[in-house]
Amino acid sequence: MCRKHILVDICWFGKASVAKELAAASLRRQKEAMETAKRTYEILNSELHDELPALHDSRVLFMVTNMQTLFAAEEVFHTETSKVYSELEAIVDKLAKEVQRGTLPRKVLPKPQPLQGPNQIAANSLSSGPKSKQTNNIMMLFTPLFPPFFKGSFPYIEEKKTCLERQEAT
Repeated sequence: MCRKHILVDICWFGKASVAKELAAASLRRQKEAMETAKRTYEILNSELHDELPALHDSRVLFMVTNMQTLFAAEEVFHTETSKVYSELEAIVDKLAKEVQRGTLPRKVLPKPQPLQGPNQIAANSLSSGPKSKQTNNIMMLFTPLFPPFFKGSFPYIEEKKTCLERQEAT
């Protein structure tokens, strides 16, 4: 039961003196809690009044240190970048002189293979290798078209195979 209900019940049954004692005890506890909170507030307030000005003054030193570190890192970066650019300039100058003299070595690239369409790839796979391998290649091409439980004959594949064989013969 809630404390208020107890107080009401005590008052209802004519025990007002007990109710007054309970109310006085409750008031004392609340005053003690308020005094504890007040002391905690005053301690924290005095600490903050002491520490905040020091923290506020240290912000400048903090920023100066960070900015010095940043600018030193940027200086190193730009120095290294300058070295790389000067090396690249020397390489490009050397390349330009070799081109002007005609001493630049040329690489011979291999001739590219013509692109093949899907029909040509299937025909090439049929024309090479033993007969069983050809059937397996065709089945591998068309297996995704059939559900996995369909393990019997593949009439469509057989028809496609004979069509491709006829094309090879002509």
